[in-house]
Amino acid sequence: MLSHHMLSTLALAGMMVLGNGWRGSQPAKALAITTTSNLNSLVAQASQRGPRDTTTYSIRLPQPLINNVRQDVSRRTGVPQEKVGITEASRATYPESCLGLPRPDEVCAQALVEGFRIVAFPDISDTGRVRPFIYRSDLTGRTLRLENDFDAATPFGLPTTVADTILQDASQRTGQPTSVLKIVQTQRRTWPNGCLGLNKPGVVCTQALVEGWVVVVNGPRGVQLTYRTNESGSVVKFDPTATSTGDASIVKPVKIPTRELPPPLKQGELFRAIYSGGIAGRTTVITLRTDGRLVQSLAAPNGGGTTSRTLIKRVSPQQLRSFQGLLKRPQFNQFNRLSYPAPGGAADFFTITLSSHKTSVRYADLIQERLPRDLQQVIQAFERLTNKSRL
Repeated sequence: MLSHHMLSTLALAGMMVLGNGWRGSQPAKALAITTTSNLNSLVAQASQRGPRDTTTYSIRLPQPLINNVRQDVSRRTGVPQEKVGITEASRATYPESCLGLPRPDEVCAQALVEGFRIVAFPDISDTGRVRPFIYRSDLTGRTLRLENDFDAATPFGLPTTVADTILQDASQRTGQPTSVLKIVQTQRRTWPNGCLGLNKPGVVCTQALVEGWVVVVNGPRGVQLTYRTNESGSVVKFDPTATSTGDASIVKPVKIPTRELPPPLKQGELFRAIYSGGIAGRTTVITLRTDGRLVQSLAAPNGGGTTSRTLIKRVSPQQLRSFQGLLKRPQFNQFNRLSYPAPGGAADFFTITLSSHKTSVRYADLIQERLPRDLQQVIQAFERLTNKSRL
């Protein structure tokens, strides 16, 4: 019987062979991988429906299969392919063409399929997480399926690093643990700029196309949150205009003290939004005038007046009339002098104060999806004007 030391040596030897495969200047058509039976038993625990493994100590994998595994792990995690290691491989016989992992409503050919069972590890040591990816394949590598249960948490090929970032943000916004949140939809998108198409006043966006994702998260009580991200998840933007609150509990407002009320609108002004806070800590004001002009102003620090004023857009007469009608509804006036604050301990958010001639209301953008629906309608209508109106 092999000693623990000998088993460790065999496992290390397998990883060294693989390491040479990564860095060699002349990659082979097949990769020899040394495995041990004790590793087989460990990784087998990750599968609920394991195949019939054939214990083998040296397996030669087809190069296309190696490439497919590395590409899939890289796509799911954002880790470069050259940093994905295959640490174990064994021969296996699967019960049908779906390799024992049929998808919902999938028809599988009922015939035994010879193939491989493969364990791959992405190099994510900088994050402190080590998570194996266990695959099943046929002998050619054309059919490849991920066995791990955790793949259900990151569907549609979304990298796990992106999913983790989104779920953490959704947890903070809803006050719910990540265990009750679920990613239900993802779609690849090409965004128009570095802000992922969600421009904010006073924020400069790089003008280059950005590949990424749109992701929808379901929470309890009908909450559905929508996010935009870049490819790796290093940039994640919450999209309040595409978010549904369902019947989630609404943030309880407090009264705005008289000394904190904004100045009244001037003649010729219809609506105003004051954005303050964020990382830069500056204040930006966007005013919609009665002639349809949208004017952006940057306020000087410490209340020192206005440093610049820019005409950013002009709305059409039809858009202006539609927005005026929304402001005249009594539903918006009910929010006069109410403030919807950010949750305790929150950071890096904007405080936004909206004003018409009859109403001033304040809220933190961090909890926009938890505001009353009537207030959200006005917010979203104004955001559509600032983002989509013509010059």
